Amino acid sequence: MVQNELQESVGQVTQAAEAVSIGKQTSLLDKLQISRALLFDVALFAGIGFLAGFLMRRFASYLIAFVLFCIGLLIAQEMGIVIFQINTQQIFHLVGVQQSFPVSHELLVPFLIEWARTNIIVAIGGIIGFLLGLQAG
Repeated sequence: MVQNELQESVGQVTQAAEAVSIGKQTSLLDKLQISRALLFDVALFAGIGFLAGFLMRRFASYLIAFVLFCIGLLIAQEMGIVIFQINTQQIFHLVGVQQSFPVSHELLVPFLIEWARTNIIVAIGGIIGFLLGLQAG
């Protein structure tokens, strides 16, 4: 009776080992169908997110002061006190990048949303890294 239970336990362990492919040459990347480039991107964005969250938690008071200063400058620009103009063509020329399409500030948010939809795994990795950085900070 004990021998039957032992053989049954060994059989269950063998089935579990085959299910998680212990002893086989398939890697976890092959099983999840993830490329090394995608894994690198997820790790990179998680690291950047962690760093951003950590620094945001550490320097929150400076960040709030900077955001309030920028809001004050935008209000001053709307009132006509200050005029800011960014020459993106000159920046592209200085950096040496060919401008493929005209840059519009109205298209920035939809572009970022579309990028996040396309690269959902990378975006989730960045968000998780950011939240972990906030927690660690």
